[in-house]
Amino acid sequence: MRKVALFMLVVLALTIFLAIPVSLKAQEEEIPDMQKMMKLAVIAQEWVMIGMWIAYTQPLLEWSETLYEEEKISGEDCVEVTKAVKILANVFKKRSGKIDDATIRKEAVGYSESVIAEADAYADYYIGNTGSLEIAEKHKEEAEAHIEAIEDYFDSFE
Repeated sequence: MRKVALFMLVVLALTIFLAIPVSLKAQEEEIPDMQKMMKLAVIAQEWVMIGMWIAYTQPLLEWSETLYEEEKISGEDCVEVTKAVKILANVFKKRSGKIDDATIRKEAVGYSESVIAEADAYADYYIGNTGSLEIAEKHKEEAEAHIEAIEDYFDSFE
């Protein structure tokens, strides 16, 4: 009986001894994924706080265009909407400049600058320059490209 118990103890010790390198290897493989997930969480937290507010600026410009075209408000009132959007976009631009992640910072600042340029083009359109509507559309596409770049960046972590 003692021989069996001793044999089982040796087998158990040998199994544990042989399993340690496998266990350590598995933990080493999990650490980069955990570090990657932590980095993603920090980046996402930074982006979400301002990203959701930034997302409201462009729809305000589209809304003002609709109201203007349907003659529900004057061009002067629409210019006031563009001023408000520019104020918001400038605040977001300042905050975006403080994001730690270089890619998110670059794209968020770029988005804000595109929205500011789009607001300027809409303001010009509302005072009578119909050609500015095409310029506004160009800046809108630039802004959307910045958002897509941020989405692609987050997708790269998967």
